[in-house]
Amino acid sequence: MRLPGGADGVAAACVGDTHSVRPAKVIAMPLLAEDDSNHDRYQIVLDTEEGRHAIDADIVAAIGTTSYMTPNWMALGAGTAPEVTQIVSDGATRFTWDGEQGFGHTQRSRAPEHRS
Repeated sequence: MRLPGGADGVAAACVGDTHSVRPAKVIAMPLLAEDDSNHDRYQIVLDTEEGRHAIDADIVAAIGTTSYMTPNWMALGAGTAPEVTQIVSDGATRFTWDGEQGFGHTQRSRAPEHRS
């Protein structure tokens, strides 16, 4: 996520299975630009006590866009109101990890144009 003002945001991760959830150190997790379709494929790299994990991601379809506003509101679409602090676009994503595939979503965030 990109923080208001344009700075890189927070990257946090964990790895889990049916028995436990364990912390992971983020080695590589790209900050995706909303207008950069070259990043429809990317890789997440994590270190855990068990070793290094590389997860390939492929955004396969756009899901929608949400505007987040202060203090704790959200609305569908890319809003232009002064209260909008973050615009988030979601994409359906296929993840491949150790030869197995699963599906989830990728979020791209940006500041609204009036805050740029």
